[in-house]
Amino acid sequence: MIPKKGYVGVGIIKEISVPIKDFKVEYDGKLTPIIDVSLKVNGIKKESNDLEKCEYFVKVKWIKKVPEAKAFWVKGMRANQNSAFKLKSEFTFEKLINFFDLDE
Repeated sequence: MIPKKGYVGVGIIKEISVPIKDFKVEYDGKLTPIIDVSLKVNGIKKESNDLEKCEYFVKVKWIKKVPEAKAFWVKGMRANQNSAFKLKSEFTFEKLINFFDLDE
């Protein structure tokens, strides 16, 4: 979910969220702390040693996704300020099932 845009993907959470300093990605063929990788938004690394203020990351297996320009939103849907979250709204869930052409 991108705030003020809409939903861009549906996926399955693979692991619990961790502080940015503990999150690893495959980079140049090996598991590397994301803190050591150049990102488009390097400011996200700020406060990485403060567990109260740092960003938390979660691994997701994407089932379906669309470009930001095709983000999906209709009046009445529910969202959360977090990029990844468990849906609790039946209305939103049904709309996303249809939009992303998924089986429940």
